[in-house]
Amino acid sequence: MAENLDIEDLRAMLAQTLELPLAEIGDESHFTEELEMDSLMSLEIASNLESRYAITIRDTDFAQARTLVQLHDLVAAKIEERSAA
Repeated sequence: MAENLDIEDLRAMLAQTLELPLAEIGDESHFTEELEMDSLMSLEIASNLESRYAITIRDTDFAQARTLVQLHDLVAAKIEERSAA
């Protein structure tokens, strides 16, 4: 598993950005349909992830991550790509 990547840390980051209680960020909650994430929030989250984990996330990749589990998988893959380089 990717270094220092905890799904609960991602959940906390999302909750803070979306201004929602942690309990409302379910593993499979759809970002836009259930959590009402907009494009500005997406940009903020992607930027925070890039800074925190020293990775680059393309807009198209981030758009495909629609749930917390999918976001976790994306960040883990980006960390592994960075480590392999």
